[in-house]
Amino acid sequence: NTIRQNLQLEYTRRLITVAGIQEGSNSNFDPISKSAAMSQLKKIRGLMAIALVTSTGETKAHREHVALLIDKAFAK
Repeated sequence: NTIRQNLQLEYTRRLITVAGIQEGSNSNFDPISKSAAMSQLKKIRGLMAIALVTSTGETKAHREHVALLIDKAFAK
């Protein structure tokens, strides 16, 4: 479902923004909010790793996209 996939990608992008871990980011959120966002991103990344094992086609591409966004954000 493309609507669900778009929502998941937007949610991930917004968590990255709140966490302030994107290159050049200037997050104005408080430390507790940043910690919660980072925790959610790590949880999502773990779920993507597990789900990728059995994924195929468009679903696999979507999950790889989400995982890549998170990996790139934490690598900065």
